[in-house]
Amino acid sequence: MAQKIKGLDCILLIDDDTPTNFLHQIVIKKANIDAHIVLYTNAEKALDYINHEKPKPDLIFLDINMPGMNGYLLKNTVSYLLKSVPKL
Repeated sequence: MAQKIKGLDCILLIDDDTPTNFLHQIVIKKANIDAHIVLYTNAEKALDYINHEKPKPDLIFLDINMPGMNGYLLKNTVSYLLKSVPKL
């Protein structure tokens, strides 16, 4: 069995397409990453999570083309709030 990847406590998946979020979850699990995965299908709710909840994400997968607040605007806002978190 492959060794678990450590160092990522929380991964935030943000995509308005639920099947895409599901696929990302599968890829993360198959990569043997042992992290808490938080899913959102809209940027506003994800931003609320980032502002008010714990744990803060160590990695963010972000869809760019979403209704309402798009991924570019969320990325810029998150970049200001969480300067050290990689955004994909």
